[in-house]
Amino acid sequence: MDVRQIRYFIAVAQEGSISKAAKRLGMTQPPLSASMATLEKELGVRLLERTPRGIRPTAAGDHLFERGTRLVRDMQDLARELVGHGRGTVGALHLAVYMPFSWTYLPSYLRRFGSTSPGVEVTLYDPTPDDTLDGVDNGTYDLAIMATSDLPYVQQAYSGSMTIERVRSLAMVALVNDDFPYPDDPLPLDLLATDTWLLPEPTPRFPGVAEILDSQWESLQVIPPRLKVVKNLQTTLPLVSAGMGVTILPPEVLAMHTEGVIARRTDPLLDSLEVILVWNSKRQLSEVATRFVDVVRATAPRE
Repeated sequence: MDVRQIRYFIAVAQEGSISKAAKRLGMTQPPLSASMATLEKELGVRLLERTPRGIRPTAAGDHLFERGTRLVRDMQDLARELVGHGRGTVGALHLAVYMPFSWTYLPSYLRRFGSTSPGVEVTLYDPTPDDTLDGVDNGTYDLAIMATSDLPYVQQAYSGSMTIERVRSLAMVALVNDDFPYPDDPLPLDLLATDTWLLPEPTPRFPGVAEILDSQWESLQVIPPRLKVVKNLQTTLPLVSAGMGVTILPPEVLAMHTEGVIARRTDPLLDSLEVILVWNSKRQLSEVATRFVDVVRATAPRE
């Protein structure tokens, strides 16, 4: 028994006539009759019986009709899904994202991606830079959107293992409590040298926010200020709001937290973060991931 025979049987059962079923299937009556006879012989059970009103399934035929209909429908669904996988419109995308980018810019990328790949389940992650690099390397993440303060270094350091494409720049500003005593705009950076700085732990493998400040203190010949290491943005902004420290971040973070926090330009201006799209160059990108890369390339601003 094969799927073709089941499809033939379903047509006969639905039409109640060999001739009508043959016409529906685009074939002549004799081959269809022979196929039904062969099916009954292979299974060793009678599936169809003639009645004054036409042909109808036997009890065994009813069972085959019910199960066979589900089987054919499942086969059709499977075929559509496999075609979707091949085209990148069905499947899964595991994406590690730098949070300030995801809060402001990522939704437009996802909307465009979702409009062409509605069957893809997207899962977002917020790992540390170290965990992001490891996850891209071992396949935990299909792609990563990261932000670095030293793009040339990152490109050189990972040229043999990862593909890196620049997406956009993110300006950096000082974030302070709204009761901050200095009204200067821009705010002289050396005025903040005695404050407690809330910063992520430096990542030697991937320069980021902390390295921006290191270069500024060096150029200003200022002794590095007190540093309090924070795990993530969710814990940083409430501390800034409470007046327990200051930090530097892209102003886009205020899209998620504005109460008690203000953004101030600095003098000198802080270096920008470069947002990059990263994937493992030693692994073949899935069709789903490839479609997302295409969306990013088409959506990213031309600077």
